[in-house]
Amino acid sequence: MLQSPVISSGYTDYDVTKLGLTNVCGTLIYRNDTDSNEYWDYGMTSQKARELGIKVYATPREYSVSVWRYDPALMATNGKADALSILLSFIETYKRDPIPYRGDYESHKKSVLETIKWADIEEAEK
Repeated sequence: MLQSPVISSGYTDYDVTKLGLTNVCGTLIYRNDTDSNEYWDYGMTSQKARELGIKVYATPREYSVSVWRYDPALMATNGKADALSILLSFIETYKRDPIPYRGDYESHKKSVLETIKWADIEEAEK
């Protein structure tokens, strides 16, 4: 079963810009101009957040951060998380408030799933 990779998300005052973290911002699904910090959501594992002493708050702070179940850098390209992981990160948001997100989630799901090159299990077993 596919599930959201996000454990928690929020904001921090800790300067995370120089840590080499992966951009996990949801706008990556439909935007290509996400190089400015305005469109960054810094993703990390809970272990990394603990090691650095990063506290995540619900109220807006300097930096947007997300704590993931796995390191988003594992499947990232050019410092940006992969589209499937970002799509899955919308699951919890969609469950909490389905009406405003329904159109976005469904259209993004369709476009992301169409672009993924799924492994052919029969070919892989040969």
